[in-house]
Amino acid sequence: MKHRPRLSAHVLPRIYAASQHSYVVLYDTEALRSHPVSRRAWSCISAMDGTRDVEGLAAFLTARGTDASTEEITGFISELESQALVEEGVVAPRAAITEESAVDVDRRLEPLPRYALECDGAGSCCRFYPSIAFTPHDVAKARSHCPDVEDSGQDERRVFVPLIGVESPMRAVALRDGRCNYLEPDGACLVHKRGGAAAKPIGCNLYPSRFVDAGHSVRLLPHLECACVFRSAAVPAATDPAPQTMRDLPLGASVERLESPVILTATLAASLAEVQATFDALSEVACTDCVGAFLQIARQLNAGLSSEALAKLVGAAEGASAFEQELFTAALEALERRVLPLSKEEWRSPKDLVLVTANALLMAIDVLKAGLAEFLGGPGVYAADEAFYFRVQMFGLGLCARSGTRSSRVLAFDRAFRLLLGRALGVVSVLAELGDPAFKCPLSLVEAAMRGYGLGVYVRELEPAIEAAFSAAEDGAALNPC
Repeated sequence: MKHRPRLSAHVLPRIYAASQHSYVVLYDTEALRSHPVSRRAWSCISAMDGTRDVEGLAAFLTARGTDASTEEITGFISELESQALVEEGVVAPRAAITEESAVDVDRRLEPLPRYALECDGAGSCCRFYPSIAFTPHDVAKARSHCPDVEDSGQDERRVFVPLIGVESPMRAVALRDGRCNYLEPDGACLVHKRGGAAAKPIGCNLYPSRFVDAGHSVRLLPHLECACVFRSAAVPAATDPAPQTMRDLPLGASVERLESPVILTATLAASLAEVQATFDALSEVACTDCVGAFLQIARQLNAGLSSEALAKLVGAAEGASAFEQELFTAALEALERRVLPLSKEEWRSPKDLVLVTANALLMAIDVLKAGLAEFLGGPGVYAADEAFYFRVQMFGLGLCARSGTRSSRVLAFDRAFRLLLGRALGVVSVLAELGDPAFKCPLSLVEAAMRGYGLGVYVRELEPAIEAAFSAAEDGAALNPC
C-alpha cells in the first residue's frame, strides 16, 4: 500500500449532485472510467497530496470535523490503489514555460471565412461536459456575484474542487443533474446575468472557439459541438471579423500545435505546408455526400496531394465500397464497447443530457447495424450540417493529428463514420421523441461525446485494419478488415 498517497494527476474530480444525493466523481482519464465516492470520502482524498501518511490523514480529518479510524483510511487507500487512482509521494513541480515555448503574441489570427457565431441560449454546452474549468480569478468572481449558490460565498469547497488531482490551482465547478451549478433552468448563466459577460470563466467566454497553429497564422474556428454552431452557419456572416492577433486574446487561450511532417498513411508523409494547401482547396469544395468525400480522401492519399485532382474526386464522391462498409461495422462494434459503460453510470440523474445521449447513441448504433446501406445513401436533411462540418474540418486541418502519430487516412475514415452516426442519431431522436434542443443537430452531440467523454479512442483498435484495408484496395487485393 502507498505510504504517503497522492491522488494521481490523471484523475479529474468533480462534484455531482442528483436528487437528494451528492457525490464526488473521480474520472480516470487513462482508463476512461468514472468512480463516484461520497463527500466524506472526498474529504480524505482531498488531503492526499503525497505529504501525509495514514496517521496524518486521520489527524487532518479530525481537524476538519470528520472522524475516521486509521483502519478505515488504510482500507480506503487500498481500494483506490487497486483502481490505479493514487501514487506515492509528492509530484515534482512542472518546469516553467520558457519564452521560446510561449505563443507569439503577434501571430495573426485567421478566422473561418463567412462565419459568425450566434448563441441560441439553450445552455447545451453548460450541461454536457464532465469538467467546466475555472481559474482562481474566475472562482472569486463567481462566488462574489453568486454567493447564494450552494452557499459558496461562505465555503468555496461547496461548489469547487481541483480540476486535476488535489493540488491544481484550476478548479472544476459542481454539476447538478449534469448541469453547471451556475446554469439557470431557462439556459441562462447566472454569473453572466449578475456580473456581465466579463464575469464568466475564460473558457466559457472563449467557447466554442478553437485555435490551431497553421504555421504562418493561428486559425480561429469553432468546436463543432453545439447545435448553435451549426445553426449559425445557415446564415453566413456579411463580413469577416476585423484582423486580430494572439495579443487580442485573454491570457490562457490554448493553441493546438500540429506536427510536421504530417503522417498521411502508414507509409507516406508530407510537410504541413503541402497538406495545408491541399486542405484549403478542399474547404471550398461543394460536396453532395460528405461521407463519400472523406472516404475519397482516405482512398487517394497515397496518390499524392494534387489539390485540383483531389478536389474533383471529392466533389463527385458517393457511396462506400464493400471493404469500407466492413470497416464501418467494425467501428460500430468498437464504439459500442465505449458507449455501454457511459450508459450504465447509475449515479447520473435521469435528466442528465450525457446519460440521455449515451442511450440514444446505443440505439443509433443498433439502427446503423440493421441498415448501414440505407444511411450510406446520402445526408438527407443533414446535408447543410455535413457540408459545414466538412468545410471546418478542412480549414482547421482536422485530418492532421495533434499528437503526430495518427494518420490522415485514419482520421478521414473516422470523420466519415461520425457523419453516419449523426445521421442515425437524428433518426433515433425523432423516433424516441427527444425534444431537448441539443438534439436539433445530432452531429454536434456526436462530436461533443467523442471529445468530452473519450469515445473517440474507439478508432485506436481499428487503425491497423483501416491502413491495411485501404492499402490492399489500392493494390487491388481483397482483405477482410476484421
